[in-house]
Amino acid sequence: MTPTISPAGEGRQIRVGPNTITYRTTAAESDGRIGVIDYRAGPGFVAPSVLHWHTKESWTGYLFEGRLRFRFSDGATAEAGPGDVIHVPVRTPFAWENASADQPAHILFMYTPGGFENYFSDIADLFAANPGKAMPDLLTQIMEIAAKYGIES
Repeated sequence: MTPTISPAGEGRQIRVGPNTITYRTTAAESDGRIGVIDYRAGPGFVAPSVLHWHTKESWTGYLFEGRLRFRFSDGATAEAGPGDVIHVPVRTPFAWENASADQPAHILFMYTPGGFENYFSDIADLFAANPGKAMPDLLTQIMEIAAKYGIES
């Protein structure tokens, strides 16, 4: 493997709904060890509202701006703000959302091992192949993609 630098403002960008995701380091670039994405969540965005967990990787996030709200299986909730770091171990049930209805949130997600970052590409491809279809109409395909990446609920 060769060392890499991902310059600010560069990297593959995709849109998923109101969110912009920029790939900073991929599993392919890190011998599978880590995937890093720069995630800008739109105001009020809810990333599945049901408790879910990752069966393959843990993730850590550093919040640059905005506020994110997290919910966990024991009923605990937490809100993170700029400068906060959250770590969610593999198989830990959680749900998250942008706590602000009018401000975006900006977080750097790091997945270990890498590979989960490709989930977002698959979701973006699904939406691009089905313009105008509502989320409920794509739920079966979304669940298939989730299963491919080890997301359970």
